[in-house]
Amino acid sequence: MTPLLIVCCALLAGCRPSPAGNVLGYLVAERIGTLPPQAGTGASGALSGRVEDAAGQPIAGATVLVAERDGTPHTGGTDTDGRYRINGVPPGQYVPAAVAPGYGEAALAGLLDIPKLVTVRPEETTTAPPLVLPVYAPPVLPANLAEVTNLRQTA
Repeated sequence: MTPLLIVCCALLAGCRPSPAGNVLGYLVAERIGTLPPQAGTGASGALSGRVEDAAGQPIAGATVLVAERDGTPHTGGTDTDGRYRINGVPPGQYVPAAVAPGYGEAALAGLLDIPKLVTVRPEETTTAPPLVLPVYAPPVLPANLAEVTNLRQTA
């Protein structure tokens, strides 16, 4: 993806990619011919990396996911060192995402929180930058929930 295309998509999406911004970016990239070739029936590759918390500590038991353009998922889990490997990934560009118990979900992102693509090549293992998961913080409920929900009893 060209830098100009990334900036245009970021501006159109308010610097935070929305589904509409992602679709627009895809259509523009398709139109100007900067999309990578679609995955064929050729040899697949692998994706490896590490999932960690904000302090850089490994997260064991996380699920890592990449999806093809048609939505076909490829998943893997992390070991005790937070490392994962997803085999059988068709060649192409992907945005790895992860989730783990006790942590929020996160996708690989770069500057301005724009999704960061990793390129998987046939018969090669691509190493992605670390995925950093935030600690899950449940939403705080109001002190008196009945008052804010406006419950009324009906006969």
